[in-house]
Amino acid sequence: MKSLDVATLDRAAIYRLLSGLIVPRPIAWVSSVSRSGVNNLAAFSFFTVVGNDPPLIGFSCNMTKPRGLKDTQVNIHDTGEFVVNIVDRDTLVQMDLSAEPYPPEVDEFVAAGLTPAWDTLRVKAPRVAESPAQFECRHERTVDFGEYAFIVGEVLAVHLRDGLTDERLRVDFDAFQWVGRLTGGQYCEKTAGFRVSEGGEH
Repeated sequence: MKSLDVATLDRAAIYRLLSGLIVPRPIAWVSSVSRSGVNNLAAFSFFTVVGNDPPLIGFSCNMTKPRGLKDTQVNIHDTGEFVVNIVDRDTLVQMDLSAEPYPPEVDEFVAAGLTPAWDTLRVKAPRVAESPAQFECRHERTVDFGEYAFIVGEVLAVHLRDGLTDERLRVDFDAFQWVGRLTGGQYCEKTAGFRVSEGGEH
């Protein structure tokens, strides 16, 4: 067993360990709109559910050097809203295209060949029409951690592709071809699921 004191490691090594061992990570594909009306779309793989009452989800956003705050964080703080789009196998390549470090005036929907859907129920930011599921969010809070910020949104509305859930809103994992982030440029996809117990909250 190798034991490491984190204080002796550099930032790159710590990132490699965290991103390589905490896997797979879901991807928050966040769409927002700037104050001047430019669409923005960016992917974040430090993403999780925060709670369900109220329904909260959150993602960690790091600064872009040397520009400072990422466009996503600026837009969310300016407008108070965003959409988290779920990435599946069919949208993985387009998600990767949208993750390029574009300047603020570039619309990543156009750059990645995606369709902005403006039929949102509670927010003004568009959702990704090609995504299997989307969460409309109102900015709830941001917690700063140095060069990282954990952005939490309250889920106000959910959009689901036909056939993704049953009548009780249980997700059909045969229909949901999810992908997860590993490390570097590596991803994983759903192959098979298995049950250990009857489930419950963990």
